[in-house]
Amino acid sequence: MLKPFVPLAAFGLSASMLVHVLTLLRLPSPFGEMTGLLHLGAIVVVVPTVLIAQPLLFNAKSWVDASYIFEIPFNLRGQLLLRGCPAWMRRTTTFFGAYVFICLAVLLISTRPGHTATPDTELQWFSGCWMAAYAFALSVLWSAIRVAGRDVLPRCTAGHLVWSTSVRYCQTCRRPVVDGPVSSASGYAGLARSAD
Repeated sequence: MLKPFVPLAAFGLSASMLVHVLTLLRLPSPFGEMTGLLHLGAIVVVVPTVLIAQPLLFNAKSWVDASYIFEIPFNLRGQLLLRGCPAWMRRTTTFFGAYVFICLAVLLISTRPGHTATPDTELQWFSGCWMAAYAFALSVLWSAIRVAGRDVLPRCTAGHLVWSTSVRYCQTCRRPVVDGPVSSASGYAGLARSAD
């Protein structure tokens, strides 16, 4: 069900990057009057992304004891959402998210008080937002497809839940992370004893 949105998000990201670069070079958009459809396309791919993001976080929470369900640190939520993505995709999504603020700063600086922004400046701002939206949608949808059906967050040999799938040592006790899931608390204790 999510797979048709992935190529749409990839096309939207490519098209919005093209529009953004051409706007920075002060060249017209190759899509002409149809450029505004990138705005609609961003909404089309972001809606299912937001709908799948909540279950993606909830599935991660379900591996935690009931007392910790709502205590996922805010700075780790992005890692949880993008845990099925390769590292380059996570970094690219972070870059586009930060780039939106750069575009906003350029818009605010280039617009003098009492004047409105030029259409080129507005298109630069919108295309920057489109790139961030499409990159986020592409990454979250890719992650959701990759982790579907086999979503198990790793634990260390002492049984602590490790929030990131890319670390090799527990953030709590600095013990090694177990490659596969361990089915019970007694199994974690056994692993902890064997690691000592």
